[in-house]
Amino acid sequence: MLIALDYGTISYRNIKDNVNVRLIAEAMGGKGHDKAASSPISENQRNELIKILTINRYYSVNE
Repeated sequence: MLIALDYGTISYRNIKDNVNVRLIAEAMGGKGHDKAASSPISENQRNELIKILTINRYYSVNE
């Protein structure tokens, strides 16, 4: 799954059938298709998500 962060929007893309990104987007107040969707995201939420993804990336690479 690919997540793209822009200011004010988070986009979700998936090429496999095991994740329906539309359901994720709808849970976050957005909409879309099963393999491509988006939802609004505040600047604070965006910054927190970047922190989480950066920390997880660091630990998964360095474990």
